[in-house]
Amino acid sequence: MANRDKVVAINNLLSLIEKEAATKQTERQRVTTPIVDDAKLQEKIGWSPYSPKRHDKQIEVLNCKSDQIVIMAGKRGGKTALCAYFALKGLLEGKDVLIVAPSYTLCGRIVEYIAEWVAKAFPTEIKVSLRLPQQVKTKWGNVIDCRSAAEPDQIMGKEYAIVVADECSKIPEVVNQRYISPATGMRLGKRYYISTPFGRNWFWRLWRKATEEGGGFTWKSIDNPYFTKDKWELEKKNLPDFIFKQEYEAEPQEDAMVFQGFNACLKDYGFPLDYNPNHFYITGIDLGKYENFTAVSVMDRMTNQEVEHLRFQGDWTLQKERITSVLDKYGKCLAWIDATSITTGDAYVDELQNEGYNAMGFKLGGTSKRQLIEKLIVKIQNRNVSFPKDEASEEAKEANTESRAFSYEMSPSGNVLYRAPEGEYDDCVIARALACWELDDQPLTELKKGQIEGIKFPNQEF
Repeated sequence: MANRDKVVAINNLLSLIEKEAATKQTERQRVTTPIVDDAKLQEKIGWSPYSPKRHDKQIEVLNCKSDQIVIMAGKRGGKTALCAYFALKGLLEGKDVLIVAPSYTLCGRIVEYIAEWVAKAFPTEIKVSLRLPQQVKTKWGNVIDCRSAAEPDQIMGKEYAIVVADECSKIPEVVNQRYISPATGMRLGKRYYISTPFGRNWFWRLWRKATEEGGGFTWKSIDNPYFTKDKWELEKKNLPDFIFKQEYEAEPQEDAMVFQGFNACLKDYGFPLDYNPNHFYITGIDLGKYENFTAVSVMDRMTNQEVEHLRFQGDWTLQKERITSVLDKYGKCLAWIDATSITTGDAYVDELQNEGYNAMGFKLGGTSKRQLIEKLIVKIQNRNVSFPKDEASEEAKEANTESRAFSYEMSPSGNVLYRAPEGEYDDCVIARALACWELDDQPLTELKKGQIEGIKFPNQEF
């Protein structure tokens, strides 16, 4: 029964194979390999770069005969589907395939495509296992193995005819040199390197070399016919410029300064500025104790200027005195406070609230920190805020220095992580970001004499 099932599976496969085998000639060996007909396979799995919309960039890659293909494309540009197609086609041609990504989660995105196609076209011939590490296996013995670059030793011990490396710009160069590149061993293997760019690192250099040899391709997210113009404009508006250029326009950014255009936001004005009773203010407070500093930033909502910046250390009693003195000075204004610590942050916020201060806690998690920082990035990028020049005070100089040095990196799963360089502080940056969290892009209109409401709300009918 098992042998008969295997024969049926192979016969089904043969319906996709061209009658004439493809032959490659090299100095070391001559290899004859069955070639799956692309049109037949695409019709069978229900995926094609031609329909329902034509993806010209995918077609160019599929027509490339190079043994090493490097694709540098924007996010959601159609890279993952290509990875999956290359892997499945290789498997059906009787080859063993290796998929490598920065994490098993990213490997899983590729396998999800394959699982969908297998369920539609090869439910009895191919088995898909989503248990880690994911694997796809045929009845005739060929496999697709998935490996995480975070565990590169797992790549060793087996040779593959095809290697697909997804989001490889986030994979360390040494992992490619020692594990991924040699994975084809002595075979006449084929390698696909696919990723969004991340600076001008080894992946960018590999892409440049492949371009010279006819195997390098690049395109923007908008070149994917399924990526809408509205989505493009929305991401362009909401994302920091350098991230948009790199992630969606596929332009490697040599200058990775997070707050690009920051120096243009530095203005020469009296600092600190006194309280104006006709103005509204917002304060951002990043709490520290002995190892780190507490930083306090105050923004004027009628000018979008930073009017005060303090940085100090000490126990909570001392810090509370300085914090409340700032809040009192600026009319007990709204204060956003880093309340990441449950034992201290939340308790301090509650204590201030109980004493009549308009204090709000902000939890700095992975996603919330990214949203907080990127809101400040966009405001600086669009010149919606201004800060004092370095000469204004020692605190202003320190805050500006931190802002210029603030950096980011990509996590193995492809997320942006914002942080200070190793050994440096980011207290002032976080305080400024908290102070700008609810700041409007354009300054509010100054209150007129006797006016107590600065923000007009629409009339409500109940």
